[in-house]
Amino acid sequence: NLRKIYGAEASVELYWDPSIEFDRISANGLVAVRGRIEGETVSVVLTDFRVSGGSFGKENSTRLHHFIREIDAHEGSLVFLLNTLGARFTEGRSLFAPAFSVLPDLLQYRKNHLYVAAALGKCLGLGALFLGQAHYRIALGEGSIVNLTGSEVISIFFGKEAEDFSRFASAGHQIGTNTLIHEILPDSDRVCARARELAVYPRATPDRGAVSLLSSEEGRPKFMKSERALVEVLDS
Repeated sequence: NLRKIYGAEASVELYWDPSIEFDRISANGLVAVRGRIEGETVSVVLTDFRVSGGSFGKENSTRLHHFIREIDAHEGSLVFLLNTLGARFTEGRSLFAPAFSVLPDLLQYRKNHLYVAAALGKCLGLGALFLGQAHYRIALGEGSIVNLTGSEVISIFFGKEAEDFSRFASAGHQIGTNTLIHEILPDSDRVCARARELAVYPRATPDRGAVSLLSSEEGRPKFMKSERALVEVLDS
């Protein structure tokens, strides 16, 4: 996904302790990089679902906290690619301080920078909160799950499976009932291409490029005249 956003031959700066050899396991489910696209600085954070379900623990949350504070001091935009089960509860209560410190970091960051986020499958717990803070929110397919908790947690607390959980927590359901999800795209290539397009808009966008950012969809309640007017403002 990093190659899809930056390009296959791009050089990026990895936010990492140089004294530790980097690999998928040592990354602890989270990778943070900074690079340039069309001359613009773009930072990307992605969660690796293969490592502890891409969950947020003490170590990777602390690293994320410092990364966001670092990039907030510079020009650029942020893309957060989320495929996560949320907070890593196996670490106990001590994880909450570092994990929840990321919320005010993102709130501060978005005051002065563009923040784009995408749900790539599961986006649960803290992941849903991080997604919800973005200026623009994309989902990979209608079946991506976005919710403050997963069906397993509901089952543990209430002793039975949540009825219709996959339906009501799906991006396809969200986009028809609220404004949490702005756009659903069918594959990761399209998601990354859209995130790349937004991250460097408008400087690296062709003339009349704003027209591609918003397209009318029947049955989508939030698409209103004001959004079409916004496209004209962006173009001008």
